[in-house]
Amino acid sequence: MRTRIVSLIIVAIAAAGCSRQSFERFFTRGERFLTAKRYAEAAIEFENAARANPQSIASQMKLGDAYAALGQQTNAAAAYQRACALD
Repeated sequence: MRTRIVSLIIVAIAAAGCSRQSFERFFTRGERFLTAKRYAEAAIEFENAARANPQSIASQMKLGDAYAALGQQTNAAAAYQRACALD
């Protein structure tokens, strides 16, 4: 039983580390796409970043920026509202 608990803790710690790495990868790629004016790709990456780290205000703000650049005002407003709710 004790071995099982230790194993579960190790898996949880590893998963948390993977999630952080995934968040950073998605967020960085999103910023690159946003800078390159590839807004659709940026939106996808920021959505992925938000899923990897639901508490990230920055990913919601950048997602809003990408949607605004695409002319998707409703989606942009929703992302900005989520960012405000996290603050």
